Amino acid sequence: MSFFTWKDDGLTSDCASLEAMASRFEETASLIKRLSQKGFKLKKRKKIS
Repeated sequence: MSFFTWKDDGLTSDCASLEAMASRFEETASLIKRLSQKGFKLKKRKKIS
């Protein structure tokens, strides 16, 4: 299963509530969907140990 780690405290310090944080995620999801529809692709890189 794929996963990611969120290592940013900017979002939690900018958002006063979980509702505000959810709104940010919805805006980001909308942008990602638009980029995908325009042909942008996700480039996966192998982690260098």
